[in-house]
Amino acid sequence: MSLVALDQYIPSQHLAAGNALDMMDRLGDRLGDHYSKQRKHLRRDFRGLATLYVPSSLNPDLDSVPTNSCTVWARSLSESGLSFIYPGRMPSKQVVIGLDLSNGSQTLFRASIVRTRQVPGTDFWEYGVMTLPP
Repeated sequence: MSLVALDQYIPSQHLAAGNALDMMDRLGDRLGDHYSKQRKHLRRDFRGLATLYVPSSLNPDLDSVPTNSCTVWARSLSESGLSFIYPGRMPSKQVVIGLDLSNGSQTLFRASIVRTRQVPGTDFWEYGVMTLPP
């Protein structure tokens, strides 16, 4: 299965992605105190791009980055993971996330999708991922 990249979105998908992120931010503001007591790690507000790689095996080697990749909107970073939105269902529960660093390099980490929910009123899904040990 080929992933849909941001540069392949039609104009209405770009608008829907922005609306989905805004909606999740508002929900997070309202429910943040309630859920913060249940979380192990503090969440940081973040809205940026991440590279999503879907490995061909369940135990990917981070030195050989999978070729099936796309750029996604990410949000809510924490020490143990992040969430991102994607216009559809993910083909795998195991992914590799790439975050660009200020020095121009990219940090990669293996993650498992632990939460999936459709963003109401959109074709986007929010995925919560938890980092896996190296």
